[in-house]
Amino acid sequence: MGMAAPNTNANSSVNMIGWIVTSESISGIRLVWIRLRRTMIQDCCQSVV
Repeated sequence: MGMAAPNTNANSSVNMIGWIVTSESISGIRLVWIRLRRTMIQDCCQSVV
């Protein structure tokens, strides 16, 4: 029973690291999407003008 506590602490730290990595990758995808959308809008406006 004494060994269960360190194991749960390790699991929580791994979960926290996983959450940080996931949130960073989601924000990175969002940045890429904003850049793509911006370039697509600029290309459309330039072709119309």
